[in-house]
Amino acid sequence: MTGGGYTECKRYHAASDHKLKWGKWGITKGDTISLTDLLFTHNRNYLVKNNHQHVKAEQLEGKVVGIYFLPLSAKNPKHSLWHTALLKDVYDDLRPVNNFEIILVACNDLDDDNFGAQIPVHPSLETDSHKVFHDLFSCMPWTAIPFSDVTSRKHVQRSFGMVLQCCSWSWDILEYYGSLGYPFSDKRLKFLRTEDYLATQQPCLKTLLGFPQRDYVISNNGDKIPIHTFEDKVVALYFYHPDFPDSRTEKLKLVYEEFKIKNVFEVVLVYIYEPRYRKQWRSEKLFWKSEESFWEKFKNMPWLALPFKDMCYKKLMRVFEFQCDYSPRLVIFGPHADYIEPFGFRMLHKYGIGGYPFTRKKAAELETEKIKELRWEMLWDPNTVFRRNDGSQVPFSLLSGKKVMLVLESFNNLLNVDDGSKEVMSIIEFLTKLKERYFRKKGTDDEFEVIRILVNNTESSVSKHLVGDMPWLVSPGSKLMHELDSSYFWYGRSTYDVLLFHIPIFAFSADGKLVRKTMYPTFEASEFPFYAGSLEDETLCQLITCWGLDYSNFRMQLRLHRISSFLPCEPSSLPKYYPSKELDARLQDEEARRQTAGGNKGPRYDVERKASMMRRRGQTNSWSEKFPQEEVDSCFRISH
Repeated sequence: MTGGGYTECKRYHAASDHKLKWGKWGITKGDTISLTDLLFTHNRNYLVKNNHQHVKAEQLEGKVVGIYFLPLSAKNPKHSLWHTALLKDVYDDLRPVNNFEIILVACNDLDDDNFGAQIPVHPSLETDSHKVFHDLFSCMPWTAIPFSDVTSRKHVQRSFGMVLQCCSWSWDILEYYGSLGYPFSDKRLKFLRTEDYLATQQPCLKTLLGFPQRDYVISNNGDKIPIHTFEDKVVALYFYHPDFPDSRTEKLKLVYEEFKIKNVFEVVLVYIYEPRYRKQWRSEKLFWKSEESFWEKFKNMPWLALPFKDMCYKKLMRVFEFQCDYSPRLVIFGPHADYIEPFGFRMLHKYGIGGYPFTRKKAAELETEKIKELRWEMLWDPNTVFRRNDGSQVPFSLLSGKKVMLVLESFNNLLNVDDGSKEVMSIIEFLTKLKERYFRKKGTDDEFEVIRILVNNTESSVSKHLVGDMPWLVSPGSKLMHELDSSYFWYGRSTYDVLLFHIPIFAFSADGKLVRKTMYPTFEASEFPFYAGSLEDETLCQLITCWGLDYSNFRMQLRLHRISSFLPCEPSSLPKYYPSKELDARLQDEEARRQTAGGNKGPRYDVERKASMMRRRGQTNSWSEKFPQEEVDSCFRISH
């Protein structure tokens, strides 16, 4: 496994001008190599650490080795902090395993013979690149090829066919899987991908929140609450980043307290300890949230939580495709995971405790109750006069007892009738069919009037081209839009936002009752309002369309960008052992630590926790002796 330090760095392929060709001279995936020959020389049989300690070749035997190519030429050397901090986070997690090592290879543009690469040099590097290297290396716990050994550093770069290359997929693996990806082989990654796939096919709290070594979550005083004790409740997973304002937390507290008495609702905190942004940080201390920060926030929350930096954390982030820079999210599980609602906060914001149990069906019921109150006569003053395109006028009173369809026209003049976009084609199809139905029903008992509502008194080029000659009524939309937008919202979206790419309609029966409201108008029936289902049925369909996911058919498609080649393997081919012996041992160690800390729960056991961690770090050698390394596919291993 290899990785580069900067996403800005470029790859240089070989040609006749002494540039290297990846796969011809360089090492490629699956090659068997001697790390002794690659990393050591006759004059230097060691690597160095930042405390000047020497690490001999035999100390790497049996380990998975990652080579970290860190360019020193980026416009801001501190941009490497995110990559270094991510790698350090994984490295520290795997220290008890003692079967993983990182070797830093500094890539310095000021070295001679840089393969003809013309790359901008940071001003500070022109004077003291050695100092820059030591400043960066001083915060790294792993080994490095000495900076003074320019020949060896170049040799490693040539061997991998790279100069200042960034293997972005390596960073994705570390970011998505963390230490759980160890030993970072294809077999291991396919195993994890398949686990994620199965979790989305048959989601349940037991598999998403727990694993064989831990079947509980914790309270804010450190008590362990078995997962099975709340599986029959409605459960909300609260993805929370401490850098966001606590306004959503406060609103959630109010709802939680309301349901606490009824004992039908539970919340489980998923604390996001990773950085919210990458490029803004200038100090490593600002990257990763500490366990102290977790307890500081969690002690003021009345619900449960996933243990800090738990093994299930990364899986939940992948399964629900949550990014660290997202605003806090609430994913709601029905009893025994009968349904899943990924837009819990939207439900909570719109309906409050009245939205319980927070299903799409319940939301559709509430929406329908609200819009059923709307009447034709509520929208206009009795003295309103409509006009036709020929200049004739029609008073409001003449429309009494008639079926009416309101068509809210888009004011987005960026849409052109000839651009062929999906939005334009949808609008054209609807208006064409509406014209056909209007003429067909004219003079029958099913006759209806159409009123075009022009937002800001502006007629779009698309509607003007298609229906500009139609004898439909026209009305300015300013006052009407305010009424519709404030009282009869479109599932969390403003009417003005909807009108950018849709033509919403309101249909009223002859007695003035609302019989249809949709921003995705279709013609599924021959009779007015041309929809076969009920108002509630169409509302439910639109909620699903508008919000994106249907909880009743929860099949999240994992979109792990740039590592799509690691496809799920067949479940029958999965290894029978739990992911890896080393990680299994780490999980047991974590559980033992929690058991030890059980007497001093919550923030009060910080001193004991720190001492325990120091003891564990001092015993790392015992792990590799106790658990021999299993076979590793597609990883570079030390050989003699």
